[in-house]
Amino acid sequence: MSNCKMAKSTDWKKNISQSLKLRNKKERHEFADLIESQNKLFEQVASLKTRNMQLTIETERLNGGGGGPGGSEKVALLEQRLWKLSEELTEMHRRRGEVGR
Repeated sequence: MSNCKMAKSTDWKKNISQSLKLRNKKERHEFADLIESQNKLFEQVASLKTRNMQLTIETERLNGGGGGPGGSEKVALLEQRLWKLSEELTEMHRRRGEVGR
């Protein structure tokens, strides 16, 4: 095979490879912010689920402990915090659903 034919056979391969790399770079860049936001939301959801579980356990512990001075106030406060966290989690799921559309 002559040098001219070898050069032509590798040129088209290089051109295709470069075109594919450029296309990949452009397409990934367009979605990078969306993917980053999605990852942050997943982290926040996981964190809120953990916190929710901790508060639920603490509430059960306080309710099961028979109370004590100020026990009902603590339970009310924890229930209020639990309710707020549940609302935040619901809102995050709603936003995640909107982003997915």
